[in-house]
Amino acid sequence: MPRPVQEQSQSLALVVLGLFVGAALLQAKGTVDMPTWIAWMSHVRGAGPVEGYRLINADYPPGCALILYVLTRMADRFGIPDLEALKLGLLGCTWLSTAIYWLWTRRLDRVAMLLFALTLSAVGLAYLDVFVVPTLLGAIWALSKGRSATAGALFAVAALTKWQPLILGPFLALRLLRESPSWRPSARGAAGGAGVVAFAIAIYGHAPLVDAWRAATSHAALSFQGLNLGWIIQTLIALHRGIPVESYVVIAPPEWAVIVCRGAFVLFYGICCASLWRRRAAPDANAWLVAGLGGILAYAMFNIGVHENHLFIAMLLAIVSGTAAPFWTVLASISLALFYGIEGAWQTPVRHLAAASVGIALVALAGAAPLWWNAARKLRN
Repeated sequence: MPRPVQEQSQSLALVVLGLFVGAALLQAKGTVDMPTWIAWMSHVRGAGPVEGYRLINADYPPGCALILYVLTRMADRFGIPDLEALKLGLLGCTWLSTAIYWLWTRRLDRVAMLLFALTLSAVGLAYLDVFVVPTLLGAIWALSKGRSATAGALFAVAALTKWQPLILGPFLALRLLRESPSWRPSARGAAGGAGVVAFAIAIYGHAPLVDAWRAATSHAALSFQGLNLGWIIQTLIALHRGIPVESYVVIAPPEWAVIVCRGAFVLFYGICCASLWRRRAAPDANAWLVAGLGGILAYAMFNIGVHENHLFIAMLLAIVSGTAAPFWTVLASISLALFYGIEGAWQTPVRHLAAASVGIALVALAGAAPLWWNAARKLRN
């Protein structure tokens, strides 16, 4: 059998296996957030998607609440519990995202990688990040085709589903600004995004969105199990004080640690943005994704209040751009499984877990360093 055909057959077999794994993980109980999602479904069922979102009063934009409302309608229509409806919705969005990516790229190897990563995060552990994938992939595809208005609108929908895609906002804007000498692509992209945001404000009002944004950007802990510099500092402090792993988040972060972490985030994020702006040629379809990956990793590795699932967007960009995709896919999955396994069971918080988590954080920092180094080199050229 020719090598390309053999590789395609192997990738197809992995995709089929991933579909079966996803179906099997429907029985997984998910993380400790699962009761929160079920409570949110109860809110939107009783009060509707708009007032229900106000009752949720969390640090999420309204997109997830709207999707959960649709799932409650499905649960009522078919007479199934909310838990089953949620897991089916997560599985369906995983398969939809995988199908969209296959239709776009026809790269079965990357499709298999994406499928397994999404299956663990969404179906096994019931994180809601997968809800942003269809629209975020759509925005990246539209931008690669020069459809800036569509890209702006889909990107805004993704950001109104979860806040993390906003970290990519400056990179998308720079891609539009450098795409051509004309201002029209940028204007169309801005108009598409602004239209979606204006519609959301008209429906939900500005106050709930502002409150959710403030809540999302005011976390007090250095790290909420995000394996990064903040986690390393937090772990060393906790071990010195004899504090167990599950209590790390209640440690009041020293002021110097907050300054160091936020300062490093701003520095490396700024370097990635500046490197994209300083490119002599207009950024191609992949250059802005690589720069955006560097920016996302600057957030994930240095910003405070990062959760264990916040490598999700980095993993997605690594796969789409083909930049160390296996490394970031495996690392993002390990970051989740270390704490919750593949079905949501909390792992024993003992010292060897602390040592493993710090080791993984160091590996992540080492893996991101070449991206930042290359971005800094472009500034000097």
